Amino acid sequence: KAELARHNAEIELNKYLKGDWEEQKTDADLEVKRAEEALRRALEKLQDSKDLFEKNFITKMELDNDQFAVFEAEITVQKAKLKKEILETYTHPKDMGQKQSDLAEAEKELERAKKSHDAKISQCLANKEAKAAEYEFTKQQLEKFVRQKSKTEIKAPAAGLVVYYSENSRWGNEGQIAEGKEVWERQTIITLPDTSVMCATVRIHEGKADKVKVDQQARVEIEGVPGVVYTGKVTKIAPLADSQNR
Repeated sequence: KAELARHNAEIELNKYLKGDWEEQKTDADLEVKRAEEALRRALEKLQDSKDLFEKNFITKMELDNDQFAVFEAEITVQKAKLKKEILETYTHPKDMGQKQSDLAEAEKELERAKKSHDAKISQCLANKEAKAAEYEFTKQQLEKFVRQKSKTEIKAPAAGLVVYYSENSRWGNEGQIAEGKEVWERQTIITLPDTSVMCATVRIHEGKADKVKVDQQARVEIEGVPGVVYTGKVTKIAPLADSQNR
């Protein structure tokens, strides 16, 4: 738009200098020549009227009319010359100065538009770089979250049972995992018991402890499974008595 405005201003200046001004100057010269020619004819007619008046061929009124016509033609010549002088001295410089000023202002506006355009381009490029950096950061965060999500599914090394780990305390089973509960690194969440080999923990009165030895054969009966006897052997004996059981 600014380039078009500057182009139009340049066209207007050239149009004025090569078209409008030349036309105005030609019209002014023509008007002066017409007035001078009208004055010349009026003078000739007045001279003829004087000769005719001296011979009594025309009246005094007709002679006076011709004299007034000469006077009027002289005034017309003066007005035409004055109009031409005003055109050359005042009108032409003013119009040409205005056209030149319009062109100069259009060039300044074009320069301002270019600077504004460059500033907007720089701002857009800066925004683009910022958005690209933000996108890259968000992409990395997304990849991190996807990796974390993929690690939330833990597959057991073998088929079997899953037992939720719970740590008994004086305040209850606070260590047991539950939905929505916060966990931390290296926390025991579940256990995977090996059902092919089971270990039974049995309490024996300390008075009979000397009758139990490691690798000793044993039979185990479970109240929850009546009529079934499991065979095994002693693998470990606690060095101290259970202080929590009276």
